Amino acid sequence: MLHSIGYRVQMPLGYDADSTAFTEVRYRALGQDWQPGFPAARLAIGEFWGSLFQLVTATGYELEVSLVDSFPVFEKVILTAATTTLAVPNVQSSGNLKWVSPNGIGSVYSETSPGNLQTLFASGLPCGTTVLMKGGNYTLDNLNLQLNTDCAETKPITIMAAPGESPVFDGGSYEQYTWTQGTGDTSIWWTNLPADLEFNALCLVDGERMYPYAFLTPPPIDPTYPSLWTLGFDLPGYYRNKQNQVFIKTLDKKNINDSEVIFSKRFNCLTINGNNKNVHLRIKGIHFKYYGKGLCRKDFLGNPIECYPSNTLRIVDASHVVVDNCIFDFCNYPLTFEGNSNDNIVMNCQIKDGTGYWSHAAFKTSRDVFPWLLDASCGSYGRYLENAGIHIAPNAGQETQGNIVWKNTVEGVVGGISLGSSQRFDHDRKRCL
Repeated sequence: MLHSIGYRVQMPLGYDADSTAFTEVRYRALGQDWQPGFPAARLAIGEFWGSLFQLVTATGYELEVSLVDSFPVFEKVILTAATTTLAVPNVQSSGNLKWVSPNGIGSVYSETSPGNLQTLFASGLPCGTTVLMKGGNYTLDNLNLQLNTDCAETKPITIMAAPGESPVFDGGSYEQYTWTQGTGDTSIWWTNLPADLEFNALCLVDGERMYPYAFLTPPPIDPTYPSLWTLGFDLPGYYRNKQNQVFIKTLDKKNINDSEVIFSKRFNCLTINGNNKNVHLRIKGIHFKYYGKGLCRKDFLGNPIECYPSNTLRIVDASHVVVDNCIFDFCNYPLTFEGNSNDNIVMNCQIKDGTGYWSHAAFKTSRDVFPWLLDASCGSYGRYLENAGIHIAPNAGQETQGNIVWKNTVEGVVGGISLGSSQRFDHDRKRCL
């Protein structure tokens, strides 16, 4: 890793049947004095596992592990190894430069005549290509990039902000609506949304995420069930029905007409499929925000019968990817590595949301199973907001390794980092947030 090294000592079959063996560990940077290391942990499968921490990047180290057994006779075996810690990636533009802008056209892709990002992705990105994104809002969704080649470390594919520019992938809807005061509860305000905003799972009022209540008013079968009327979780929130009416209530009961209300009109942003290649992809300096629109299948009556969580930056079966200095604001599943994705680095990124401030009960009761018995309009959306800022998810029965999450800030997300099954990780503990 960058600041750590993991190692494994595998004992011969039948060795140390009484489990009395132990290890003595020491290590040193090449040419320096030896230092004691943490003792390795013994596993029941006949192995010792250990890690060296607080190392210097891009530095060669020697490791010495003494395997000591005292029964039936004293025996000491000295094992040695050497390796070098990783260097911190320095993401820069190089190779074949392709300039794009939010309104780019044509196939020149120069700084003075930038092209279209979607068209460029569709044509594929050969190794050694740098995509330089000019500033502005890229109001795009469901982008797909297929990478089919192993790239050398010296010829990476780079997608980054052009020098001095601030490109933004923006999934938000900023339309101004006329909000009508509710009857019965005048602190509730409602409006009609257009059809393309149905099943919205993101509602922001003056920069604060609203909780998706499953009911507008307490259901007769259980008047204690949390609803927008009662703000049962002490959270400002919203309620939407299948007629695409949206109702909002804040804790201070303010007039929504005086507020900025933002919904999401984009389901996914960008999916990168590495096709099990060492793609050596670099992504740097891009701002992602407001990707979180719901997507549901409907029955013949227009009721939602199956809903899906959205993703923002989704990387599948790709190894040697660096995501550096990116920002994710109020995005569902901001950054995900799926399948066979190894030796990836996420560093210097900022992830911000508001779902992490909700209670556990608020998530578990905002789903479609129970409310469907009474109201088939709500759909399943609140439960799918219970996700992580950085999600690493190998396929079933698969292991992923070498992934580093370093020097990131994650705020207001349910889980900062989540790992799938069968993980084996050396955590760079002093640097990981």
